[in-house]
Amino acid sequence: MLENEVKDNALYDMVLATTMKAPEILIDDCAVHVYCGGGSELYIFDTDKGAKIGDYTLDGSCDPSQQKWQLDVGNGIEQYTVLKAVCALKGTENKCYPESPAAFLFAYSNDLDYSDVEEVYSRFIYGPVFYWEKYVIVATSRFDTKTKEEIMFFENNTLGDSYRAASDYMNKTRMDPSQRFDSSETGSDVLDMLERFIDSDHYSVCASRAFIMMKRSPNEVEISKIVRKIRQWRIELNIAIEHPSSGGLHPETMYNLAAKTNGYCSFAPEIIEGALVERKSPGRPRITSKNMDRNIVRVSREDPQRSSTDIQMVVKTPNEVTPSLRTVRRRLQDAGLHGRRPAKKPSISKKNRIARVAWARAHLHWGRQDWANHVFSDESKFNLFGTDGIKWIRRPVGCRFDPSYQLQTVKHGGGSVMVWGCFSGTSIGPLRRITSIMDRFVYEDILENTMRPWARSTVGRAFVFQQDNDPKHTSKHIKEWFRRRHVDLLDWPSQSPDLNPIEHLWEHVERQLRGVRASNANQKFDQLQDVWQAIPMSVIDTLLDSMPRRCQTVIDAKGFPTKY
Repeated sequence: MLENEVKDNALYDMVLATTMKAPEILIDDCAVHVYCGGGSELYIFDTDKGAKIGDYTLDGSCDPSQQKWQLDVGNGIEQYTVLKAVCALKGTENKCYPESPAAFLFAYSNDLDYSDVEEVYSRFIYGPVFYWEKYVIVATSRFDTKTKEEIMFFENNTLGDSYRAASDYMNKTRMDPSQRFDSSETGSDVLDMLERFIDSDHYSVCASRAFIMMKRSPNEVEISKIVRKIRQWRIELNIAIEHPSSGGLHPETMYNLAAKTNGYCSFAPEIIEGALVERKSPGRPRITSKNMDRNIVRVSREDPQRSSTDIQMVVKTPNEVTPSLRTVRRRLQDAGLHGRRPAKKPSISKKNRIARVAWARAHLHWGRQDWANHVFSDESKFNLFGTDGIKWIRRPVGCRFDPSYQLQTVKHGGGSVMVWGCFSGTSIGPLRRITSIMDRFVYEDILENTMRPWARSTVGRAFVFQQDNDPKHTSKHIKEWFRRRHVDLLDWPSQSPDLNPIEHLWEHVERQLRGVRASNANQKFDQLQDVWQAIPMSVIDTLLDSMPRRCQTVIDAKGFPTKY
């Protein structure tokens, strides 16, 4: 259903190349919240557009007057008539970027005269319109044969060697009349050849150029699958068809294929005439040079926080026309650099980064059984009236102070509930409410009367306790309690909430209570306790199974903050 509604959406074509799953959707009256679980990124679509939300939660609301959704897509509010969403598993996306080494596919039908093929290849390769520096690999394929032939890739020491090797191979194989189709009703297998080229997994398929010489038309009419693949891999199509056709039922299929992929297709009585026609570039010429485009991207990558105005001022030169702000943004978007809200992470000192990496390496191969006797703990605050995050509203111009469009606030934020919680590999631990200032004496009371009795009864006497390096946790008073009670402590690196799986339990509780109102702190704590005790063990197992990935991510990030 989703593919039928947005199948002409280029972003959806890219997402189709990933492993997908359904997102979580929460609807409260007219508000909507859409998010994906760990390891996935959120994409949303309308019938004519789409956006990548990534790891963030999509927040939005309906507009009854216009029958549209008002959605925060990260760089502003956008209207969507139809809201479709999908989660794409990270690491499975199509890794095709225009900067990759690209191949030049020269494919020709077995129905043609080889002398024509040879002349077109020679004139095309050495003609003024060919870009030697871009297409560093040559692929050749002879199609319309009874037995399907392998697509050959030539990659030699120099560009010239690759093109000569391909030419020598074609000279040896030439045309095989015995392999031609017997009936004129048999359609060309050119679409199958193209699909095999794309599915070959050769790294040079991305951003390649396919030049196809034909005499026989295909019998297929439905081309949405191959169109999607050509778009995903950014392949440029050039098709030359000799007329009249030697067979096949639908000559319009190749024209439609070129039209839907921004390619070029020509029909001509002589194949050479159609193959070598010069295609004029549509639209007005670019105002920026290639050097200016590279500078725009370079300046942005040097400092991702620069605005388009700052970039415009940096790249401005007396010898070129100054690009407009819209042009700067388009060049950045072409390079895959889109405006997004940055993830807020704490600054970690070099000493702590080294300690984080050392800890991650030491625990990288620990499995669920290794963590079974460990008790993870932390404190968290929950507001009575929503979160501390950014809130937004949609309103007409001039209605800022209309009560209908105001955000009602409560003095001192409306209050909050501070709680302490813990869990182990065997069960969810108790949730303790903190009603006074959290100092070493309050913390000692939690350890003595809440944590220790529960841990000894559920985990056993040999449990290992985890806590962060908050000053009250590491005070002499608390250290003495651990020594006196013979409680083993897990050595924990400072500034490492991303290594503590309990942080995701707090997020789980927050999601479960999203949209649930509490009139006072006591009611809020009751709600927290109900959700906390209802957390299934499958969630705990998933969190413990994530520890090797957390450790590897910290190692890969060299101790800097991670996505967790």
